[in-house]
Amino acid sequence: MTIIPHPRLFPDQNPSQPFPLGFVTNRMSEASLAKDCAGYPYLTLAGTKEIPGLRYAFGPVCWEEFETETEPPLLTAGPKRLVFWHPFSFEAKPSLLWKPLPFFMPQPIIKQWGYAKLENRESYSKNWSEHARRHRKKWLAQDAWDIEEISLDAFLEAYRHSPKDFLLIAMFSNLLKNKIRTHGPLLHLFGARKKNTGKIRAGLAVLDTPEIKSSLHFISFIYPDAQKESVGVGLIDRWFQHGFTNRLRFLDFGAFWAPGSTKDWIGFSNFKAQFSTILYTRPPSVYAWAGSLKETIRQKQKNIP
Repeated sequence: MTIIPHPRLFPDQNPSQPFPLGFVTNRMSEASLAKDCAGYPYLTLAGTKEIPGLRYAFGPVCWEEFETETEPPLLTAGPKRLVFWHPFSFEAKPSLLWKPLPFFMPQPIIKQWGYAKLENRESYSKNWSEHARRHRKKWLAQDAWDIEEISLDAFLEAYRHSPKDFLLIAMFSNLLKNKIRTHGPLLHLFGARKKNTGKIRAGLAVLDTPEIKSSLHFISFIYPDAQKESVGVGLIDRWFQHGFTNRLRFLDFGAFWAPGSTKDWIGFSNFKAQFSTILYTRPPSVYAWAGSLKETIRQKQKNIP
């Protein structure tokens, strides 16, 4: 069965808006990036407090990545390294120091992003799609399912047997364990449990970043029997309620399909686009050189036994 992308997913039919005022992703938050670094020995913070990024170092091989609205600094200190900038706004105008990525460099797969504003708890669903509002009404009227916060073990057990690709399950399970270790209680795991069996048949993991008043959609899964009973909409509705309760301003739905993206993203992107989601396209990534080859050699010699 061929899944057709919703018209909203085409940037030429949904003109890109200016970068959302006040919206910051967790990859633009120094507090969130600092927690990520705690989980990986090869990661350190780069840039400045106002324009943070990540530095990856594997022996003499070193590069930095920034996902920012503002042009990151190209600091001369430190080892010779590539610096990749993934702008979040077409209003950003890279200086002549930055070059387009050549064909032999890995190209970013994310072309479009989406978020929802949390503005009015009494009427937050009024601008959802008609399909989503209908399923929310059906969900609120049912008495066969419960949604609750569950343990990591319970989430992973249900996720492991879900109809997801085996390699994706393995990769995201490890990512989830690392996020729990580095971000602790800021990672919330919601499970939809069928009352008559007690089994978790759908789940949603979200990562809160209080410093930017945002919550990021991290992992989700759903079994076919739950998909038929509005459980997916129920989980998103619970996420909205979670956001209001914790006084957040944004729900970050993450990456969306756009022309040129993998077809596997279309179905879930269609689903996520229903919830008053604001989409914006991301400009092409650029790169530049920074640092000193002399410092690279010095650090390599320092690490020789």
